[in-house]
Amino acid sequence: MDHYIHYSNCWEDTQILLKALNIKNDGKYLSILSAGDNTFSILLHKPSSVVGIDLNPTQIALTELKKNCIQKLEYEETIEFLGIKSSQKRILIFNKIKDFLSNESREFFTNNTHLIEKGIIHTGKFEKYFHFFRKYILKLFLNPNKIDNFMNNKQMREEFFYKKVQSPLGKMLFKVFFSNQIMGLLGRNRKFFKYASQNLAKEILNRIEAGLIFVETSNNPYLEYILKGNFVKNLPHYLQETNFYKLKQILNEHPEKLQIHKSTLMEILNNKNNIKFDGFNLSDVFEYMDKQEYTEHLQKIKQISNPKARIVYWNMLVDRNDQIEGIKTLEKLSNELFSNNQSFFYKKLLIQEVI
Repeated sequence: MDHYIHYSNCWEDTQILLKALNIKNDGKYLSILSAGDNTFSILLHKPSSVVGIDLNPTQIALTELKKNCIQKLEYEETIEFLGIKSSQKRILIFNKIKDFLSNESREFFTNNTHLIEKGIIHTGKFEKYFHFFRKYILKLFLNPNKIDNFMNNKQMREEFFYKKVQSPLGKMLFKVFFSNQIMGLLGRNRKFFKYASQNLAKEILNRIEAGLIFVETSNNPYLEYILKGNFVKNLPHYLQETNFYKLKQILNEHPEKLQIHKSTLMEILNNKNNIKFDGFNLSDVFEYMDKQEYTEHLQKIKQISNPKARIVYWNMLVDRNDQIEGIKTLEKLSNELFSNNQSFFYKKLLIQEVI
């Protein structure tokens, strides 16, 4: 097991994902876990089952921990434990739920109690990357005391981007900090860049412009976390209080609806249980594959899908948007939903449907 968490929150826009999947009450869904957030949000729409998978056991441990918080703790205790509110008693809270974790997950957190003490949603490598950004870059361009005004004032955001970020100093600093090399060192897994030929810094600048100027920001949880280091006014979808209690009811009354597996995507696609899926939340998993692997996965997905099954995934640096016989791309819907994307890290949303 890795000694660190890669992502302690999900960074794909939840609202867009849910609309893209068009979840059916009796449907079966496959979801890349990452930090578990979007898998929980899919479950909120009451499908018959959600299979959550991840190859990394630390991400599975994180998802299990969040799941048991939802099942065993009350709302205020959960947001305190996870790190949204300050706390000196996270270890005490952890002791209340640790025996419900799998042996491997319990051992990981027992051996890494510093992650618990800090607040688990702040401990991912990607989240620490934003900490460096706030500490060394952002404060040069934006007064931390003006962030609320910034999120609600378009003119202020335009001045920030066009006059400060686009200045010679701004371009230089952003080019360095958001380079493939620095993000590989401090933020994302370096394997992510294996098939990337595009310049990340240039792409990020384009997406910052779109995210700050052309998309509503006042209720954007991703932007709020990047700027403030926490979810203050805008909580992740699964942690909004109404959704939390709905999810608690589902997980306690029908725990079998969420299945968590340590697995590669292909291992699950090769399942021998004759499960037919109605939708796939695949994050940006295809960016880690060459073109042949990507096509092979799409072919296998088609074989284990019900008609009209939705396949949803994101492109960040690597173009993965092929069409194969029996699967069509819903180009208009993809572009429509992506135009309101509140997350800054992807250049394209792909929604495909099995014919």
